[in-house]
Amino acid sequence: MASDNKNLYRRIRTVTVLGVLLIALLLLLQKETKPLSEVDVETPAGITHIRSIYGVKAGDNFDKPESVGIDKDGNLYVADTGNHRIAVFDKSGEYIRHFGDRKTVPYPLSIAISKSGRMYVTSLMMQRLTILDKNGKVKKKMQFKKKDEIPLRVTLHKGKMYMTTVGKIMIGDMDGNIEKRLAKEGRALGMLEYPNGIAVTKVGKLKEAIVISDSNNNRIQVFRMNGKPYAYLGRPPKSLKDKGLLFGLPTGLTIDQEGRVFVMDSLNHTVRIFNNAGDDLGELGKQGSSDGFFFYPTDIQHMSGKRFVITDKWNDRAQIVDLTLSETKKVKAPPKKKKFIWWNPLSWRNYGN
Repeated sequence: MASDNKNLYRRIRTVTVLGVLLIALLLLLQKETKPLSEVDVETPAGITHIRSIYGVKAGDNFDKPESVGIDKDGNLYVADTGNHRIAVFDKSGEYIRHFGDRKTVPYPLSIAISKSGRMYVTSLMMQRLTILDKNGKVKKKMQFKKKDEIPLRVTLHKGKMYMTTVGKIMIGDMDGNIEKRLAKEGRALGMLEYPNGIAVTKVGKLKEAIVISDSNNNRIQVFRMNGKPYAYLGRPPKSLKDKGLLFGLPTGLTIDQEGRVFVMDSLNHTVRIFNNAGDDLGELGKQGSSDGFFFYPTDIQHMSGKRFVITDKWNDRAQIVDLTLSETKKVKAPPKKKKFIWWNPLSWRNYGN
């Protein structure tokens, strides 16, 4: 009996010690990842805060919103990922409606809206693309079983659907029928790994090109419309301690009326900006929880002029902001190597085609 009590005491003591260590670890992690409070700090240079949207109404807040889409009237469609719904607001941020649930739009990752109001919603968790009508009624569900074809981000351009997947670019018609599959999964130039941003626009001498935020490869890649690689900025990390990277983690991207490329750098809590030739125009933003600050932001969409909407994921909100490029902070170029340099700090690196 005494031996049993002694063993029981040892087990209780062990569990208690482990519990204390676990709590200490959680507190340490919370200290490391919790956004700073900037109640008495001015908004970061170059950012004019217009409005923060925290949910559909008081007490019914967003849960880790991943992305935002804009319709032809300028209304904002927030993919409220953790709540399995799409929330719609007008261009000033006033609530209009919301729709969806775990059955119709589970874990929405990205959304694009056609001129007719048809919506295209991707779900990484469910490996699915869902097409809904303008009222939010499901018209079609497309399931993707291959790992490298799991949907990530979607955009629309000239009557075609462009969608990044874990390792490809897929192009389809407006009914979701896939017509082309471009690129392959991997780290080499022209290959992709979890690309979390896509836009179709003019780049350099190309009247149309596909611009991709190749997230896990820490670079931006430009492809010709036939899928042939054209140019790039950045390179894959060589190790966890690699200090020669252009981005922390490039995710959502958008193009403004001047053809400039705006990229969310999630791990650096900033917006990186490049002109159409690939010249680095600097960055805007700072980590924090107050208005105008970001905490692991994941998507950005151009509204008009200098106005943008950003999904500030880990602050559980979307922010409407004006970005003033004359106040960007210049980014220190990664150290150059004597051998082949992947990244040119002045312009797009061209593949030689």
